[in-house]
Amino acid sequence: MKWTMKEFIASLERLALPAEGQLASLPDGCCKADELALDFDNFCRAEGVVLQGEVNGLVEELDHLLARMSGTANAELWTDEALRLRPEWEQVRSMARQILKSINEQPQPTSVGILAPLETHRRNVGARGCTMTINDLTVIPKGLDREAFLQDWYWLLPKDAKPVLITVMGDVFAQDSTGTVHYLSTCSGDYEVVAENGQRFQELLKDTDFVSEHLQPERVQELRAAGLTLKPGQCYSHKHPLVLGGEDVVENYEACDAAVHVSLAGQTHEQTKGLPAGTRINEVRIVGAEKSKPWWKIW
Repeated sequence: MKWTMKEFIASLERLALPAEGQLASLPDGCCKADELALDFDNFCRAEGVVLQGEVNGLVEELDHLLARMSGTANAELWTDEALRLRPEWEQVRSMARQILKSINEQPQPTSVGILAPLETHRRNVGARGCTMTINDLTVIPKGLDREAFLQDWYWLLPKDAKPVLITVMGDVFAQDSTGTVHYLSTCSGDYEVVAENGQRFQELLKDTDFVSEHLQPERVQELRAAGLTLKPGQCYSHKHPLVLGGEDVVENYEACDAAVHVSLAGQTHEQTKGLPAGTRINEVRIVGAEKSKPWWKIW
């Protein structure tokens, strides 16, 4: 896939996010609604973006909708508040999801698109007196690159698995090309199949027991009560990883960039896999990064 096509899909993924996710995905100080539309406009006609049949028609409809919303007469549509509340933007989100669904489902009709489960973000989930929303229990990393996000876990996960939901506890639900959804525990270094397709996964997100076990609302509430809050794109992470002898106590948690957390956890588990229980690990060394790798890569 050409980079322009990847950027086009990324622009659609941002347009498909819930309003709060859209706002969190862009830096402060810019007109965020305008940036969302510009990204789409820049790539929907770019060389290398090949669209066929129904998808092409849907993209043209979305393009026309954004054009009708533009101009000085519609300036009120381009504020953060309008992005949250105006029905025109809800229509944009719905159309972007429809386009992503059409693209994703051509080979696999049961596949879910990027972060599609967050459409349920307003639904309350409860666990033993703890009431939160799915949005409270998930994180949307800034500039999420689906192709690279799980690259440090492909020694364990299917190599075609891509993230569809990331929890604030740093765990990941990923879907492979067959439509199967896997749950990756970055804490224990294990994964399990939780749903045979995207539709079943959506159903599980309405199951209180499933949410309690996999998204851990009680622990999230405990960490918040201790004053540990998260910025956009962050998740909770153990300061001293359990695999290296750390304890699963509130004092051992910190806020961490979600992409960094997932990458470091994958590298740590890969290097310690197969070691007998109780093996003493004296040192974990992160070598200074070269330009070709982010600073958190372990060499």
